[in-house]
Amino acid sequence: MSDCTEYGGGYKLNYAAALRSAPHDVLLPVLMLSRYGLTPNPELSAFGRWAQAEGAHVIEVDSLSFQKDLTSHFSHLSHRGWGARQVDHITGPFLRLDIPRMVSEHSLFSLPCACPEYALYTDTDVMFGNVTAEATAQALHGLAKYNGDRFVMYGAEHEMHGPPKNTGVFFMSVSRFERAWPEILKVGLSKSFRFPERAYDQGWLNFYFNMVKAGRNSTMLPLAWNWKVYWAERGRRSRRCVSSTFMDPRQGANTSPASHLKIEHACHGSPAKLHGI
Repeated sequence: MSDCTEYGGGYKLNYAAALRSAPHDVLLPVLMLSRYGLTPNPELSAFGRWAQAEGAHVIEVDSLSFQKDLTSHFSHLSHRGWGARQVDHITGPFLRLDIPRMVSEHSLFSLPCACPEYALYTDTDVMFGNVTAEATAQALHGLAKYNGDRFVMYGAEHEMHGPPKNTGVFFMSVSRFERAWPEILKVGLSKSFRFPERAYDQGWLNFYFNMVKAGRNSTMLPLAWNWKVYWAERGRRSRRCVSSTFMDPRQGANTSPASHLKIEHACHGSPAKLHGI
Protein backbone atom coordinates (compact mmCIF):
# COMPACT_ATOMS: atom_id res chain seq x y z
CA MET A 1 0.00 0.00 0.00
CA SER A 2 1.18 3.49 -0.72
CA ASP A 3 -0.01 6.79 0.55
CA CYS A 4 0.14 10.20 -1.03
CA THR A 5 -1.61 13.55 -0.78
CA GLU A 6 -3.44 15.76 -3.25
CA TYR A 7 -1.31 18.79 -2.30
CA GLY A 8 1.27 18.23 -5.01
CA GLY A 9 5.04 18.22 -4.56
CA GLY A 10 7.60 15.55 -5.35
CA TYR A 11 5.78 12.76 -3.53
CA LYS A 12 3.62 11.99 -6.57
CA LEU A 13 6.72 11.69 -8.74
CA ASN A 14 8.30 9.37 -6.16
CA TYR A 15 5.18 7.23 -6.08
CA ALA A 16 4.98 7.11 -9.86
CA ALA A 17 8.56 5.82 -10.07
CA ALA A 18 8.00 3.30 -7.27
CA LEU A 19 4.78 2.06 -8.86
CA ARG A 20 6.58 1.48 -12.14
CA SER A 21 9.44 -0.35 -10.37
CA ALA A 22 7.19 -2.83 -8.53
CA PRO A 23 6.87 -6.28 -10.15
CA HIS A 24 3.17 -6.29 -10.99
CA ASP A 25 3.08 -10.02 -11.54
CA VAL A 26 3.81 -10.35 -7.81
CA LEU A 27 2.45 -7.11 -6.36
CA LEU A 28 -0.92 -5.47 -6.68
CA PRO A 29 -0.42 -1.80 -5.69
CA VAL A 30 -2.88 0.04 -3.50
CA LEU A 31 -2.62 3.80 -3.05
CA MET A 32 -4.04 5.65 -0.05
CA LEU A 33 -4.61 9.15 -1.39
CA SER A 34 -5.03 11.68 1.41
CA ARG A 35 -7.56 14.46 0.88
CA TYR A 36 -7.54 15.85 4.42
CA GLY A 37 -8.64 19.49 4.46
CA LEU A 38 -9.81 19.47 0.84
CA THR A 39 -13.32 19.91 -0.50
CA PRO A 40 -15.00 16.52 -1.01
CA ASN A 41 -14.93 15.39 -4.62
CA PRO A 42 -16.75 12.28 -5.84
CA GLU A 43 -14.28 11.87 -8.70
CA LEU A 44 -10.66 10.83 -8.51
CA SER A 45 -8.04 13.44 -9.25
CA ALA A 46 -5.92 13.25 -12.39
CA PHE A 47 -3.15 11.62 -10.37
CA GLY A 48 -5.57 9.12 -8.84
CA ARG A 49 -6.90 8.23 -12.27
CA TRP A 50 -3.36 7.80 -13.60
CA ALA A 51 -2.41 5.47 -10.72
CA GLN A 52 -5.61 3.51 -11.24
CA ALA A 53 -4.85 3.15 -14.95
CA GLU A 54 -1.40 1.84 -14.00
CA GLY A 55 -2.98 -0.94 -11.96
CA ALA A 56 -3.16 0.62 -8.48
CA HIS A 57 -6.20 0.22 -6.26
CA VAL A 58 -6.81 3.83 -5.18
CA ILE A 59 -8.39 4.67 -1.81
CA GLU A 60 -9.18 8.28 -0.98
CA VAL A 61 -8.71 9.07 2.72
CA ASP A 62 -10.47 12.13 4.12
CA SER A 63 -9.00 11.72 7.61
CA LEU A 64 -7.23 9.32 9.94
CA SER A 65 -9.13 7.24 12.47
CA PHE A 66 -7.28 9.21 15.17
CA GLN A 67 -7.28 12.54 13.28
CA LYS A 68 -8.96 14.54 16.04
CA ASP A 69 -6.43 13.41 18.65
CA LEU A 70 -3.48 14.07 16.37
CA THR A 71 -4.69 17.46 15.16
CA SER A 72 -5.30 18.66 18.72
CA HIS A 73 -1.60 18.15 19.47
CA PHE A 74 -0.21 19.13 16.09
CA SER A 75 0.42 22.81 16.80
CA HIS A 76 3.56 21.95 18.76
CA LEU A 77 4.85 19.67 16.01
CA SER A 78 5.15 22.46 13.47
CA HIS A 79 7.42 24.43 15.82
CA ARG A 80 9.87 21.67 16.79
CA GLY A 81 11.92 21.30 13.63
CA TRP A 82 9.61 18.82 11.93
CA GLY A 83 9.28 20.95 8.81
CA ALA A 84 5.56 20.30 9.14
CA ARG A 85 3.75 23.46 8.26
CA GLN A 86 1.52 22.10 5.51
CA VAL A 87 -1.88 20.60 6.16
CA ASP A 88 -0.86 17.41 4.37
CA HIS A 89 1.68 16.65 7.11
CA ILE A 90 -1.14 16.34 9.65
CA THR A 91 -2.26 13.20 7.86
CA GLY A 92 0.13 11.89 5.21
CA PRO A 93 3.08 10.63 7.29
CA PHE A 94 0.74 8.79 9.68
CA LEU A 95 -1.32 6.87 7.12
CA ARG A 96 0.60 3.62 7.61
CA LEU A 97 -0.86 3.39 11.13
CA ASP A 98 -4.32 3.09 9.59
CA ILE A 99 -3.46 0.09 7.42
CA PRO A 100 -5.71 -2.30 9.42
CA ARG A 101 -8.60 0.14 9.00
CA MET A 102 -8.01 0.39 5.24
CA VAL A 103 -7.82 -3.39 4.94
CA SER A 104 -11.12 -3.77 6.79
CA GLU A 105 -13.12 -0.93 5.26
CA HIS A 106 -12.09 -1.72 1.68
CA SER A 107 -11.99 -5.52 1.95
CA LEU A 108 -8.42 -5.59 0.68
CA PHE A 109 -7.79 -9.10 1.94
CA SER A 110 -10.70 -10.22 -0.22
CA LEU A 111 -8.84 -9.27 -3.39
CA PRO A 112 -7.99 -12.30 -5.56
CA CYS A 113 -5.34 -14.57 -3.97
CA ALA A 114 -4.73 -12.21 -1.04
CA CYS A 115 -3.10 -13.64 2.07
CA PRO A 116 -5.38 -12.44 4.90
CA GLU A 117 -2.62 -11.63 7.36
CA TYR A 118 0.48 -9.74 6.21
CA ALA A 119 1.15 -6.31 4.72
CA LEU A 120 4.32 -4.65 3.48
CA TYR A 121 4.48 -0.86 3.59
CA THR A 122 7.09 1.24 1.77
CA ASP A 123 7.72 4.98 1.61
CA THR A 124 7.59 6.75 -1.74
CA ASP A 125 11.37 7.01 -1.97
CA VAL A 126 11.65 3.21 -1.98
CA MET A 127 12.29 1.54 -5.34
CA PHE A 128 12.06 -2.18 -6.02
CA GLY A 129 15.19 -3.85 -7.31
CA ASN A 130 15.65 -5.77 -10.52
CA VAL A 131 14.87 -9.18 -9.03
CA THR A 132 12.60 -11.83 -10.46
CA ALA A 133 9.00 -12.22 -9.40
CA GLU A 134 9.77 -15.69 -8.05
CA ALA A 135 12.68 -14.39 -5.96
CA THR A 136 10.54 -11.56 -4.58
CA ALA A 137 7.73 -13.96 -3.70
CA GLN A 138 10.12 -16.36 -1.97
CA ALA A 139 11.68 -13.53 0.01
CA LEU A 140 8.28 -12.34 1.20
CA HIS A 141 7.33 -15.84 2.24
CA GLY A 142 10.55 -15.86 4.25
CA LEU A 143 9.49 -12.69 6.06
CA ALA A 144 6.11 -14.23 6.87
CA LYS A 145 7.72 -17.19 8.64
CA TYR A 146 8.79 -15.24 11.73
CA ASN A 147 6.62 -16.00 14.72
CA GLY A 148 6.51 -15.77 18.49
CA ASP A 149 5.68 -12.42 20.02
CA ARG A 150 7.18 -10.39 17.17
CA PHE A 151 4.61 -9.12 14.69
CA VAL A 152 6.40 -6.23 12.94
CA MET A 153 9.67 -6.07 11.05
CA TYR A 154 11.42 -2.90 9.96
CA GLY A 155 14.92 -1.87 9.03
CA ALA A 156 18.16 -0.32 10.12
CA GLU A 157 18.87 3.38 10.06
CA HIS A 158 22.19 4.84 8.92
CA GLU A 159 24.33 2.58 11.14
CA MET A 160 23.11 -0.70 9.54
CA HIS A 161 22.46 -2.57 12.78
CA GLY A 162 19.67 -3.01 15.31
CA PRO A 163 17.43 -2.31 17.00
CA PRO A 164 15.11 -1.55 14.08
CA LYS A 165 14.65 2.18 13.59
CA ASN A 166 13.68 3.02 10.00
CA THR A 167 10.00 2.41 9.25
CA GLY A 168 10.26 3.31 5.55
CA VAL A 169 9.79 -0.38 4.83
CA PHE A 170 7.46 -1.91 7.41
CA PHE A 171 6.26 -5.53 7.39
CA MET A 172 3.38 -6.34 9.72
CA SER A 173 0.90 -8.93 10.80
CA VAL A 174 -2.21 -6.82 10.24
CA SER A 175 -4.43 -8.61 12.77
CA ARG A 176 -1.82 -8.46 15.53
CA PHE A 177 -0.97 -4.82 14.81
CA GLU A 178 -4.68 -4.04 14.99
CA ARG A 179 -4.92 -5.72 18.40
CA ALA A 180 -1.93 -3.70 19.64
CA TRP A 181 -3.23 -0.42 18.22
CA PRO A 182 -5.24 0.74 21.29
CA GLU A 183 -2.08 0.52 23.40
CA ILE A 184 0.04 2.21 20.69
CA LEU A 185 -2.45 5.10 20.52
CA LYS A 186 -2.59 5.31 24.31
CA VAL A 187 1.20 5.73 24.40
CA GLY A 188 1.01 8.46 21.75
CA LEU A 189 -1.65 10.35 23.68
CA SER A 190 0.18 9.96 26.99
CA LYS A 191 3.24 11.63 25.46
CA SER A 192 1.20 14.23 23.52
CA PHE A 193 2.93 12.75 20.46
CA ARG A 194 6.25 14.17 21.70
CA PHE A 195 9.07 11.67 21.29
CA PRO A 196 12.88 11.95 21.36
CA GLU A 197 13.00 11.14 17.66
CA ARG A 198 11.15 13.80 15.69
CA ALA A 199 10.19 11.67 12.72
CA TYR A 200 6.41 11.69 12.78
CA ASP A 201 5.07 8.18 13.37
CA GLN A 202 8.55 6.66 13.09
CA GLY A 203 9.53 8.29 16.38
CA TRP A 204 6.26 7.13 17.88
CA LEU A 205 6.66 3.52 16.66
CA ASN A 206 10.29 3.38 17.76
CA PHE A 207 9.38 4.59 21.24
CA TYR A 208 6.62 2.00 21.51
CA PHE A 209 8.41 -1.03 20.09
CA ASN A 210 11.96 -0.32 21.32
CA MET A 211 11.24 1.33 24.66
CA VAL A 212 7.77 0.39 25.91
CA LYS A 213 7.89 -3.17 24.53
CA ALA A 214 11.70 -3.45 24.77
CA GLY A 215 11.92 -5.18 21.40
CA ARG A 216 9.65 -8.06 22.35
CA ASN A 217 7.20 -7.42 19.49
CA SER A 218 9.59 -6.29 16.73
CA THR A 219 12.58 -7.59 14.84
CA MET A 220 15.06 -6.38 12.22
CA LEU A 221 14.13 -6.50 8.57
CA PRO A 222 16.90 -7.99 6.40
CA LEU A 223 19.10 -5.22 4.99
CA ALA A 224 18.21 -6.20 1.42
CA TRP A 225 14.62 -5.11 2.09
CA ASN A 226 15.52 -1.53 2.98
CA TRP A 227 18.89 -1.04 1.34
CA LYS A 228 20.29 2.49 1.50
CA VAL A 229 22.26 3.45 -1.58
CA TYR A 230 24.80 5.40 0.48
CA TRP A 231 25.82 2.22 2.33
CA ALA A 232 27.88 1.31 -0.74
CA GLU A 233 30.18 4.20 0.13
CA ARG A 234 31.03 2.33 3.33
CA GLY A 235 32.16 -0.72 1.43
CA ARG A 236 28.95 -2.69 1.82
CA ARG A 237 27.31 -4.44 -1.12
CA SER A 238 24.01 -6.25 -1.54
CA ARG A 239 24.00 -9.21 -3.90
CA ARG A 240 20.21 -9.19 -4.12
CA CYS A 241 18.64 -5.87 -3.29
CA VAL A 242 14.87 -6.28 -3.06
CA SER A 243 14.12 -2.63 -2.36
CA SER A 244 16.26 0.49 -1.99
CA THR A 245 15.82 3.83 -0.27
CA PHE A 246 17.16 6.90 -2.06
CA MET A 247 17.10 9.26 0.94
CA ASP A 248 20.18 11.38 1.48
CA PRO A 249 21.65 10.38 4.89
CA ARG A 250 22.06 14.04 5.74
CA GLN A 251 18.30 14.54 5.54
CA GLY A 252 17.66 12.47 8.63
CA ALA A 253 14.18 11.03 8.89
CA ASN A 254 12.06 10.91 5.78
CA THR A 255 8.99 13.09 6.27
CA SER A 256 7.26 12.19 3.02
CA PRO A 257 3.48 12.12 3.27
CA ALA A 258 3.45 9.45 0.56
CA SER A 259 4.25 5.78 0.88
CA HIS A 260 3.55 2.25 -0.29
CA LEU A 261 2.17 -0.95 1.12
CA LYS A 262 2.00 -4.46 -0.28
CA ILE A 263 -0.18 -7.33 0.86
CA GLU A 264 0.80 -10.91 0.35
CA HIS A 265 -1.44 -12.84 -2.04
CA ALA A 266 -0.68 -16.38 -0.96
CA CYS A 267 0.27 -17.45 2.54
CA HIS A 268 1.59 -20.80 1.41
CA GLY A 269 2.63 -22.49 -1.78
CA SER A 270 4.13 -21.33 -5.05
CA PRO A 271 3.94 -19.18 -7.03
CA ALA A 272 3.19 -16.57 -4.39
CA LYS A 273 1.80 -13.20 -5.23
CA LEU A 274 1.47 -9.99 -3.30
CA HIS A 275 -1.09 -7.29 -3.14
CA GLY A 276 0.43 -3.86 -2.76
CA ILE A 277 -1.71 -1.76 -0.57
